[in-house]
Amino acid sequence: MLNELDINEPSNILCFYEKNKKCDNDKCNKYREKVIAQILNNPLYFQVFKETKYYKQYICLDKNLKREISKHCDSNYDSFKVKIKAGRSFNYDFDLIFMYKTKEIKTIKIEFKYGVTTITNYPEIYSRYVKNFPMFTNKNYIEFFYDKLDEFIEQFPEDISKQLQEYKPQTLANYLKIINDAKHKNKFQDIIYKYSKANPKKRNISFRRFVNQSISDFLQDINIEDINFDFIKDNISKKQNGKIFLLCKECFFTTQIIDNLIVMKKEKRIINGNTLVFNCTEPGYQLKWLLRWKNHHGCAGPAWQVKLHKKKS
Repeated sequence: MLNELDINEPSNILCFYEKNKKCDNDKCNKYREKVIAQILNNPLYFQVFKETKYYKQYICLDKNLKREISKHCDSNYDSFKVKIKAGRSFNYDFDLIFMYKTKEIKTIKIEFKYGVTTITNYPEIYSRYVKNFPMFTNKNYIEFFYDKLDEFIEQFPEDISKQLQEYKPQTLANYLKIINDAKHKNKFQDIIYKYSKANPKKRNISFRRFVNQSISDFLQDINIEDINFDFIKDNISKKQNGKIFLLCKECFFTTQIIDNLIVMKKEKRIINGNTLVFNCTEPGYQLKWLLRWKNHHGCAGPAWQVKLHKKKS
């Protein structure tokens, strides 16, 4: 399977009309972002599709996109310029620049999300690995889990447990060095990863239940005073303020600004054993901080996944 979809292959435009497989999310999203950039940067991009049966889909996409983003510039403009912002150092996807006679009129930061028409239906607005993120003043989930590592190892079949004991990190410092390695280069992680991949549909398998319970046990012991509240409140605002979410579902585009929706109140509750919920100052909105392992249970990447939730009226 190709790592990237060709933006000059007309049939790939169906990525904007059809739901892709979950395993293809990254590939399809990168393609969509590049196509958006091409539409706005290259006035001749339509020629890729013109003599094909996908031309109508392209024209629909082009018109819907430009109609929606035009709402965000009150000044006269005659063209666009898009700069894709690659890498984890950026918390948005691209700069959209409105131009008039080669002069830059206005620049807006865009974060693109596919599959929804409102950001509250998207699984997350922000994610952050637990490591080096001071969510709490004096408590740490990775340390909590490391203290239970022998118990975790016992959840596997005997032959797997023996291998894990052999390669188990002997100190917390060593464990911290490998905990976010999503490529599972360390042998200890590699053993867990391969066993997890071999049992993908067994959600209640022992080692997964243990990890889920460890999250629940950790959060149940958290009080509001344990939370580095001012830090996380400012952090989420800093990462999300000043940008526009460009949302797309089946070629329908809409935009949303959430700056005033994500100001948290200093009060929390726990749901599902794995999520801290904070009400926001905007009535009816909440931020849900889900604690989960991004790269397989107990293998790599314990992280916070933050969702903006709108309560039903």
